[in-house]
Amino acid sequence: MKAMILAAGMGERLKPVTEFWPKPAIPLLNVPLMYYVATPLIRFGVTELIVNMHHLPKLIQMTAEALNPLLPIRLSHEEGELLGSGGGLWFAKDHFKGEEDFILANGDEVLLAEESTWLLDAYKEHKNSKSLATLITIDHEGIGTKFGGVWCDNQGFVKSIGKTSPGSNYEGRHFTGFQIINSRLLPLLPAGESHIFTDVILKAIKNGERVRSCHIKGHWFETGSEKDYLNTTKSLINLHKSKKSERLNDILSIFWSDLDSSTQKIHPSVQVDTDCEIANFTEIAEGADLRGTTVIGTNTKIGKNVNLKDCVVLPGSEISDGYKADSKILFGTQ
Repeated sequence: MKAMILAAGMGERLKPVTEFWPKPAIPLLNVPLMYYVATPLIRFGVTELIVNMHHLPKLIQMTAEALNPLLPIRLSHEEGELLGSGGGLWFAKDHFKGEEDFILANGDEVLLAEESTWLLDAYKEHKNSKSLATLITIDHEGIGTKFGGVWCDNQGFVKSIGKTSPGSNYEGRHFTGFQIINSRLLPLLPAGESHIFTDVILKAIKNGERVRSCHIKGHWFETGSEKDYLNTTKSLINLHKSKKSERLNDILSIFWSDLDSSTQKIHPSVQVDTDCEIANFTEIAEGADLRGTTVIGTNTKIGKNVNLKDCVVLPGSEISDGYKADSKILFGTQ
């Protein structure tokens, strides 16, 4: 069974970071966001992963191809206009010839399910219901306000998607960014730019197709804005320290390099809180003070008397002497 990760978007809400880093390549606890999506696909046993790209494609390509030792990667480069979720699948549809079903996932999702078999369970539910698509959903307090909801009947079939419930008898669920799709959806995709929900799935529901919600338990984390991303960083550090999430531990066990202090040049005077994370190949100069849940990426240089609290320093950055920041994503030269 094949899968596709949607990684072509602009990451508008996370600018200016995404002007230099495509969002799926941005590290979260020094692991690219795309790998949080790829890990459950790998554990499920996906045979081939298609990744689409448009914005900063070389960085997406480099991030995706680093997964090659774990599963075969195919790239779908949208060189003209950005095609959206439906258009991206339409452009890559030839990769799915001969496939009865496949998985489609957003490239920036952080989903830590309670059960290790959640994706297999969703696939079984998809097959048993003979649905056109099965959307994997979770509880979330922001349904209908901050986020649109997947509105389902009492049997778990989707009636509509959006911020407004179609009626009092429907339950709102939060879409996790993962869905299982039957190949009969492919001919329904319009050529060019489109949205997988508004232009394809909702129209199919109106025409009598069955679309199912597979509801799971776990944690889904928002990374859309700088504030969301930093809050998620803090939450994941707490989960990791407390060892309360097997799914997070699994991801980190695959993609975290073993800490090698011989690659770190940290001056003895540097102050570091216990919840900070410092990658290999870092230089931290005299008098630096790292507080809260600050995360330092690989190949970074932190100058003298730098003071950072609850910040993330992206790989390859240089922070100048005396720089101070609180709750910021830092990149490039500061």
